[in-house]
Amino acid sequence: MATGAQQIEQLGRWRRRLLPRSLPEVAGWEWAVHASHSAWPGGDYFDVVPLSAEQWLVFLGDASGHGGAAAVLAAMARMVLHACPLTSERERTPFCPVHGWSQTPSVIMSRLNRVLASNALEEQFMTAFLGQWRPARARFDFVLAGAAPPRIWRQATGQVEAATDCAGLPLGIAPKEVYSVARIVLEPGDAMVIFTDGLVEARNAKGQMFRVHRVDAVLTEQAHDGAEVIRAGLAESVNDFLEGRPAADDVSFLVVKRWE
Repeated sequence: MATGAQQIEQLGRWRRRLLPRSLPEVAGWEWAVHASHSAWPGGDYFDVVPLSAEQWLVFLGDASGHGGAAAVLAAMARMVLHACPLTSERERTPFCPVHGWSQTPSVIMSRLNRVLASNALEEQFMTAFLGQWRPARARFDFVLAGAAPPRIWRQATGQVEAATDCAGLPLGIAPKEVYSVARIVLEPGDAMVIFTDGLVEARNAKGQMFRVHRVDAVLTEQAHDGAEVIRAGLAESVNDFLEGRPAADDVSFLVVKRWE
């Protein structure tokens, strides 16, 4: 029988298998992802699912708590997102509640919320970003479930701004919650960071939090150099802030840069 330490290690390996093997490769765009896990397995989960040749579903979620329960909630979210014709584009009614890839992010998030509300443990929930990315239109239609709005660096102004805060309740709390759709359009040169609260709430030895202004500082300094440079800069900034100590929570974020 596996020891407790071995079970934790197995759980970590299983969680990593849930993550996508690659990111979109679209001319004029660059993606990067950072997913560092705390010593005790948490519930961060990201996915980029091709809906068609012209659009992708982008998801970043953070299940509350740590350990097996959080990992199971993350796995449940993945099953809902992949169990429908999101990847195959084939109709699977009456089994599939999300009828085809043309459904809005609001419909998909609402369905995911109902599934988690029916199956999560008491007081368990997940915050999430879910967006529909159409690179030909440089557009993200997105919904938020208790998650912070993405941060956007605008080349035209040289400033960072927050995306529209359209957040509804976290997933798994209220089965009938309705999620509002907002839109982000990235102009040539713009860059965006989508993150879980493990990034901005990372605490150093003095109890200070990393906070969003440090995200903005890195984004402003590195935005001209591309998504991977932004990712590396943020990861380094967090590590320096923690002075090499492990983060108490998972630190996960996605970076997207439009070049042209």
